[in-house]
Amino acid sequence: MKINTCGRGRYGVTSEFSTEGPRDQRVNRSGTATCKRPGCGKPLPANKGRGRTRQFCSDDCARRYHNAARMPSPRTSPPGAENPLVALDSLVRQTAVLVRAALEQAAAVDPAQVLAQLAEAEAARLRAEALASAAAARTAEAQRQVEALAEALAAAREETVAAREEAVAAREELARAARAELARNRE
Repeated sequence: MKINTCGRGRYGVTSEFSTEGPRDQRVNRSGTATCKRPGCGKPLPANKGRGRTRQFCSDDCARRYHNAARMPSPRTSPPGAENPLVALDSLVRQTAVLVRAALEQAAAVDPAQVLAQLAEAEAARLRAEALASAAAARTAEAQRQVEALAEALAAAREETVAAREEAVAAREELARAARAELARNRE
């Protein structure tokens, strides 16, 4: 990382690392990276050490590429004083630059990669649907189990109440029998 002064006490930070990915390089049929400037096609020299991956075979190619891509500055003449042919020429140059930029952007879009992304998104959607249906099935099963347990709990409570009533009745019967036995023994 380098810190450069930009004047008036401002600092700018530049990085050694490329903001472009390795797929941004053009590759010829033999698999080697080629110069980015249209019409050049020379192989790129090997990188020396760390830093950006090269996109141009030479500084001259880089300069020619960037000069060709530069938008022509509009003329600063009064309206109506400009020659229509000069204005048309300026528009044609701007159109050429814009068309070149659009073609480069269109070439950077890899149809196979877009199809792979679409397939991956569809697979993720299907997985999410499967997980949702499995979760719904587990929820329904858990609800059935909760209802069965609630019924079993209610039955157990009823049995407990019945058992308590029987125990009370048995105690009362036992107490009566004990009193009757006591009364017989006194007589």
